[in-house]
Amino acid sequence: MRWNAAKASNRSMNAEVVARLEESFAAGKGGAPVDDRTLDLFADTVAGKVVQALDEREKKRKRP
Repeated sequence: MRWNAAKASNRSMNAEVVARLEESFAAGKGGAPVDDRTLDLFADTVAGKVVQALDEREKKRKRP
């Protein structure tokens, strides 16, 4: 997922992840329904990994 998608939807990265997961499950693409707490935990994890990857990328750019 790209930051542009979250920005275009006026949502945080977390909110974008949750919205996309909810859409997937609502469309019958997933299995059993997932509760809000699980979606929030998953979104937090994904967002944390995205932020970490972006931080690492930025550090690599700053190296001589």
